[in-house]
Amino acid sequence: MTHSATAENESTSLAFPLVGIGASAGTAMVLRLDGHEVKTASDGPSAMQIATDFQPDVILLDIGLPDMDGYEIGRRLRAMPDFAEVLLIALSGYAGEEHLDRATQAGFDHYLVKPAGLAQLNRLIMSPRSL
Repeated sequence: MTHSATAENESTSLAFPLVGIGASAGTAMVLRLDGHEVKTASDGPSAMQIATDFQPDVILLDIGLPDMDGYEIGRRLRAMPDFAEVLLIALSGYAGEEHLDRATQAGFDHYLVKPAGLAQLNRLIMSPRSL
């Protein structure tokens, strides 16, 4: 994992798959303003490519991505040694125990239901891994 820090501000590299315009674009923008390097993708295969090329510290992954859902991306990333310690956060419009269980089985550390608060998201980004 790459984690760069300065005396004034700690910056974390993030991969943030983007499903469309709206809250997702706004979240990515705010995370950039907070000093994070953010990459975005509009579908599952692009998210996989960005993650493997970028090697982020944190991946905020929308579960409802087209062409390959977030659960499948999570499983594939966790199967790769380079992603064993990456903080993997699911962001979903789906609430309920079934979806949390699926996220846990796919290897996610945290599961957030939209709309996720930015303060909560920032706390998770800076926290150790744990679901």
